[in-house]
Amino acid sequence: MRRRTAAIVASGCAALVLGVAISFSTSRADQPSTLPVASTPAVPVVAAAVKSGNVPIYLHGIGSVDAWNTVVVRSQIQGPLIRIAFKEGQIVHKGDLLAEIDPRPYQVALEQLRPSWPRIRHRWLTPNST
Repeated sequence: MRRRTAAIVASGCAALVLGVAISFSTSRADQPSTLPVASTPAVPVVAAAVKSGNVPIYLHGIGSVDAWNTVVVRSQIQGPLIRIAFKEGQIVHKGDLLAEIDPRPYQVALEQLRPSWPRIRHRWLTPNST
């Protein structure tokens, strides 16, 4: 009994879908086709003689640029930067000054060691000293 009810329901659904499809296709066939009409008039075309020459090519777009070479720059000492000696995009070479670190903390440390400099020098230059 369940099988028979399921078969009847399935047949009814199929008939309903088929009826809607036929109804939709016949209602569309009666209407005339409405193609979009150009809102601007046609552009006139003119023929010209062939000539040889260079054609400039301009490309406009959005994108990104990747560098061929990249480096990581690290200082050998720490401290606040007081001057940057290059501009962004500038080509730099090995040995070029890139930045200047504030020398004042290191000058103070050097001045504090000046009184003990002869003792330190003697210790380094004398063999087997402890």
